[in-house]
Amino acid sequence: MAFTLSRRIISPTLVKTGTGSTSPTGGTDDLLTTGNPIKFTPNVSFVNIRHHTSSFTKRVGIPARRVWDIALEFYMAGSGGAGTTAINGFASIDALLKAAAMNRAAASGTITYTPATMAQLTKCEIWNENHGVLHKAQNAVGNIVFEGVPTDGMKATWTGQGDYAEPTVAAVSGFTGGTDRAQPFLNIAGTVTSTSGTYTPVVSRVRWDRGVRVSEVEDANSSTGLKEVFIEDAEPTMSVSFALDSDASAAITYAEWYADWLAKTTHDFTFTLGTATANRVQFATVQAQIQRLSLAEGRGYNLINIDYGVTHTTNETEFSIKIF
Repeated sequence: MAFTLSRRIISPTLVKTGTGSTSPTGGTDDLLTTGNPIKFTPNVSFVNIRHHTSSFTKRVGIPARRVWDIALEFYMAGSGGAGTTAINGFASIDALLKAAAMNRAAASGTITYTPATMAQLTKCEIWNENHGVLHKAQNAVGNIVFEGVPTDGMKATWTGQGDYAEPTVAAVSGFTGGTDRAQPFLNIAGTVTSTSGTYTPVVSRVRWDRGVRVSEVEDANSSTGLKEVFIEDAEPTMSVSFALDSDASAAITYAEWYADWLAKTTHDFTFTLGTATANRVQFATVQAQIQRLSLAEGRGYNLINIDYGVTHTTNETEFSIKIF
């Protein structure tokens, strides 16, 4: 009996900014994914035919509107080139960030991502080969979540939707992956600044969520039943876990977390992944507002879990992701 071996690590992925057929190129638009292979899940509406007859037997159904649900995971890192995004292995990350409602500016050796205005919203094309079967999604948009812990790097999970197209038996050619710049989530220089001053907590975990909500425009004139998928809303949030500090001299005492919460006092939380030039990735908020507080237990010590809403009084300035 003949069969095909399925090796999940044989799964090269390409991503490129653009709408329509942008055709990402191996060796130029490579993305080093990790964990399980990138998931292309067909999301298909189905017409179940069950006419009223004298039998329980159903008739053959009809596939209707269809779209790709996409999920992929990679380690966040810098480009390796000061102020340069067009580097194999990073150009794809750049495309995914922009397709998650971010705008990119590059100047003076620095790449900075901030919330995109309505006019700056972009889409991307994603290709993935899973051991000889090629999936393609055009006009994709989605959300990205970053999570860092001391025992791992900073994982980025991108989930979204793109135009459906039939998979083909084909391979991605020219894939090299680019330079692997993954790094541990250590020495992050994480600080919280409040009205009491700047505080350096013992950081157990950081989770940063762009908060993009994707929606669909249905269209019977389209062969897929959709005019487009688009970004409906974006509400960034951040969750952090700190070792509970009982030191009364700390800039933010245990009681002050609660006081700031109910007084609507905002915090500036900043941390940086990496130390090498052009591979440092700094996440910064300006007016992070506490939304929830809870206590938890670490391994023999107490933790405080804080959920922040990432806000600002000026449009498109509530956060920045800077590579320098």
